[in-house]
Amino acid sequence: MIIRLHQIGFAVQHAHETWQIFRKLFGLEGWNEDEDPIAGIERSVSLPFPNDCELCLMESHDPASPVAQFINEKGPGLERLVFLTDNIEADYLRITKAGVPIQGEKIHSDLFGERLIIPRQHAFGMTIELLQPEDVVLFGSTRPFGGILGVNHIGTAVRDIHAVLKFYENVLGLQALGVRSDQHQGEQLDSWLETGNDGLILHPTQSWGENARVRQFIEAKGEGLEHIAIEVSDIRAAVRRVTASGVPIQDGKIYTDREDGFEAFIFPEHTTGMTVELIEPHPTSRYYRHVR
Repeated sequence: MIIRLHQIGFAVQHAHETWQIFRKLFGLEGWNEDEDPIAGIERSVSLPFPNDCELCLMESHDPASPVAQFINEKGPGLERLVFLTDNIEADYLRITKAGVPIQGEKIHSDLFGERLIIPRQHAFGMTIELLQPEDVVLFGSTRPFGGILGVNHIGTAVRDIHAVLKFYENVLGLQALGVRSDQHQGEQLDSWLETGNDGLILHPTQSWGENARVRQFIEAKGEGLEHIAIEVSDIRAAVRRVTASGVPIQDGKIYTDREDGFEAFIFPEHTTGMTVELIEPHPTSRYYRHVR
């Protein structure tokens, strides 16, 4: 059974250079990690968030590695999600019963613990990894640091939201909390799945609007992880930090008319490959934090 999201994997050309950008724009600190042969990572940097997950900047120049292959096919971007589980044997049985292939057709064991990996070709464009560690893994507390309260959601661009939700339910055991159909002039379907982390959801989105970012992402790169939303206590202060660094936000403004909160977007060309949303939820939003 999945306990919570542990890691968001960002495939990049140069992990340390990307870290310096995220430190400058968002104040995110981190640390260097060892190589990970099973995942095909030569070097990485971990950037922790208060709600017990991390953004992992993954670098590999081995043409056979999943990270290098992803970059070669799609360019830098969000490549994987790693979940903690408390029963990887049961997960293995559920996944194989559903007919979904896993890497090496087995559970792997190493210093990280017991792991199984679903290649992105079988998971709607994203690699899915389940990890059962020997020890509990914690990255922080629910108290904010540097104005950042945590990862609010992870946006996934999909062609058929109902097929994706069925995958999450049957393969990962995650239940959708409904499907919303009234966003972006009725040209979008989206949903929410709780991950076990405080205030963090998966947010699959199917959109067919002519200028929809999700549609443009799929046309350019195919299905997959499209953006992360970082929740902040003061979006105006967060945007001032970004723009003071010479980086623009989408349309040069904070969106104040969105149902989920005040939002601002930084495009991939300024983060080495990933759209970042800054969000300050409204008190009426589904995942508003009452302790801020």
